[in-house]
Amino acid sequence: MKARVDYARGLLWVLVPLFLVLAPVARAQQPNFHVNTPGIDAARDQLRADFRQLKPYFENGTVGPTADGLLAIRDLSAVALPDRPRVTALVADDNAHRRELYQAIATANGHPEWESDIQATFAQRWIALERPGWWYRNASGTWVQK
Repeated sequence: MKARVDYARGLLWVLVPLFLVLAPVARAQQPNFHVNTPGIDAARDQLRADFRQLKPYFENGTVGPTADGLLAIRDLSAVALPDRPRVTALVADDNAHRRELYQAIATANGHPEWESDIQATFAQRWIALERPGWWYRNASGTWVQK
């Protein structure tokens, strides 16, 4: 019995200091989404400009965010035929700017490998920010009206 108690105490003497060293590191492994670099600022500015052009298409249900953090076309038939190539190009440009933002935030955090996790977090945020009546595509690929 005494051997078990001594073993447990010895284990605590090893694990507690190890926990005290590793706990701050584990907490530090969260991305800083508020980090600013010229690349992040440029991507955010471009996304704002994209949104101003895309807003009518969000409102009429043509486009919406997806569960993977990108933008997709839901119903191109809601757009006049001559405007469809423009909408398709706007969505492609917006997705490129979103990817730039995700990559820039991951890089600014010193962890480029976090890009997919940052993208997933933004995906949730984009959908949460959707206005009532707007559409988004959920993780199963189904379009849902908010």
